Amino acid sequence: NNNRPEFNDYIVLTISSTSNPDNILAGAKYSVYKAKFPFNFVMYDSNILKGKEEEWKDFIDGISDESSGNADYIVTARVCPEDSAKLPCSEEESTFYATSISKLLNIDNLPGANKGDIIRTAVSLRLQPRI
Repeated sequence: NNNRPEFNDYIVLTISSTSNPDNILAGAKYSVYKAKFPFNFVMYDSNILKGKEEEWKDFIDGISDESSGNADYIVTARVCPEDSAKLPCSEEESTFYATSISKLLNIDNLPGANKGDIIRTAVSLRLQPRI
């Protein structure tokens, strides 16, 4: 059992809503050999999956309706073998796996914040070897 990902494998990051976790809206792949752990990443418009642009827009627009709770999202990281037939690979096929939730927080009660100010929490993913 290897305690480090193989250099030729890929780290695949995906985002889905908490209301529909099987529906991946955005994603990115990164070569393990380029990663210096820990590493930071940011998702951009180019990371939205083709054909999911409208769903992504509706999802992001949900931020303005914080009572809906649908603006929280699930971030998943998995290390997929270089010969995976499909990315993202399944959780079972992945050699390392991690998942967490990015939440929206209302911060209008903090000094200097305006009424209705919200922020998105960062996500920290600790890749765990699959056994």
